[in-house]
Amino acid sequence: MSRLGPAATRLITSAHARLVAQTGGVVGIWAAPMRYKSIDDWVDDIARAVQFVGVDHVGLGTDNSGFGAKPAVWDDYSTFPLVVQSMRRRGLSAQEIRKIAGGNYVRLFNQSMQA
Repeated sequence: MSRLGPAATRLITSAHARLVAQTGGVVGIWAAPMRYKSIDDWVDDIARAVQFVGVDHVGLGTDNSGFGAKPAVWDDYSTFPLVVQSMRRRGLSAQEIRKIAGGNYVRLFNQSMQA
């Protein structure tokens, strides 16, 4: 994987993703319509990112409304069960999905709030 993320302004190199992971950070995979055709395509990249940097360093990209006329492939939390089903089909466990779906961000937030 040479880059994670779909839009030129938000792409990071593999080396950058590894640095983020090495510092305990989280890389959000953004559901941009210019890169993905479906939730399944997007989840494929999420699964690749998990393999690349580890499940503790991957999250869902959350800024999914800034694409203009074409909506993100996932832009409505009411379809979140479809995202979870797609992750399960790729073999991610319930614990891994919890981390990706927000647990990693909560961990990072809590760490940043410690004295």
